Amino acid sequence: MKRLVLFGFLLLNGAVCAAGNLSAQEVKSLMVGNTINGFNEIKSVEYTVYFHPEGQVVLATAKGKRLGNWRLADDGHFCSSFPAEPELCTFVTPHTEGTYRRVKDDGTATHTLKKFTPGNVNNY
Repeated sequence: MKRLVLFGFLLLNGAVCAAGNLSAQEVKSLMVGNTINGFNEIKSVEYTVYFHPEGQVVLATAKGKRLGNWRLADDGHFCSSFPAEPELCTFVTPHTEGTYRRVKDDGTATHTLKKFTPGNVNNY
């Protein structure tokens, strides 16, 4: 009986989390073609990023620029990859007023997206 209750709780918890995820179209409107100031929760690094509509990403930190690629899955997973690193696929969820988070399937936040500016303001 305890297992059944726990299983039901886990299903309900997953449904609640999934309900907060942005759709693929919402993610595209929020991120693609915009300059975003963010914070990498895993590496504790501030960054600026631009997601080119053609699928390229330019990430700038105090250590310099990195070039990579992004793609958007039909289920709303936003995936980014950089050379010599595995692809990172996350959902995008509302966080606090005006900010969003990239969150892994297990609920781990990987990035906080803080400021969104239309266009490629840094000419990346």
